[in-house]
Amino acid sequence: MSQQYQKYIGNEVEVILKTGIKRVATLTMFEEGSIQLQWTSLEKIEGKKKRERVDHSQTIPLDQIKSTKPFINFK
Repeated sequence: MSQQYQKYIGNEVEVILKTGIKRVATLTMFEEGSIQLQWTSLEKIEGKKKRERVDHSQTIPLDQIKSTKPFINFK
């Protein structure tokens, strides 16, 4: 299983957690027992009219992941 995660480092993946949360992000790092994801979202910043892009990074333990598959974007 670890070879599959290492194969997709730097690519977009779709991760579904056991809590039901679905996240499409770039797989940036794989360690034994956890992966690190990075994504960008538009968020409202207090005091500004427009929403701005904010970078997020999250480390997720493998025991919290229900499924992971490569994300193919046809845009």
